[in-house]
Amino acid sequence: MHNLGTITPDQIASTCKKHVCHYFYLTDVNGQTRHVQIGAKKDLDKKIAEAVQTISSLQDQVFRIVFLKSTSGTDKAEYCYYLSKTPASANAPTNQPQTIINTPFEPARSMSEALKDAHEMATLRADNKRLQDEVNRLTAECGELRAEAMAEEESKELAAAPTGIDKAAGFMKEILPQFLPIADKYFELAEKKLQLQALALSQRPQQPAQQPRKKHPFRPFPNPETETERTQQYLTWLESVPDNVFKMEIIAAKTQAPALYTILEQEFNTPNDGEEVNS
Repeated sequence: MHNLGTITPDQIASTCKKHVCHYFYLTDVNGQTRHVQIGAKKDLDKKIAEAVQTISSLQDQVFRIVFLKSTSGTDKAEYCYYLSKTPASANAPTNQPQTIINTPFEPARSMSEALKDAHEMATLRADNKRLQDEVNRLTAECGELRAEAMAEEESKELAAAPTGIDKAAGFMKEILPQFLPIADKYFELAEKKLQLQALALSQRPQQPAQQPRKKHPFRPFPNPETETERTQQYLTWLESVPDNVFKMEIIAAKTQAPALYTILEQEFNTPNDGEEVNS
């Protein structure tokens, strides 16, 4: 008889409802020793309580429970499950459908088998980690080898390619023969232009040199209070200048050197209009 999965004691009622069964019996895990017999249809709840109480008193951890649709032989459909020894939760809701664990595996393993499986799992994980590290190392080495190969290829291409000097030499070799006549013509025209400019400058009429403006010997006016000697030289100079210059000096002194103008009035008997009065 094929097992459909593993259930717990609190899932017996929901499994009955799932398969529309009103009967079941309980045996050991090998199906040889029957612990709970088939009960009446109306006593299904009592039979479930009996099954829970029975397996609670036994040392086995896994049992086999077989659900039947009928006991009269008209419908011989049977549904076999493993029943694990798990206490029913006192707070579990009774009106919610239970989830059936449909895992048609072998009965629960012993503790030694579970520890063996855990050790094998840990070994497999360690091997997987080691292999992953090895893959990463090999990937990095492949990247380095690829980079070295690309660098070597670029070095070969650079060695085979003409250098900047070679390119410049080739350019000069091809272009200079065509450029030199144009350059010679350019320098020839530039030289003629300079010659024409020099000729134009040589033929330009000479401008008479401007005579530098003669500086007045007594400007600024001498200060009679501090420059006695220079004041006397100025008076002597006035006696020797023409009349028009004398008059301009008198007028200028009147506005620019009042103290000197007072002396000029006394020395030359100068009227207010600036004209000299001869004695």
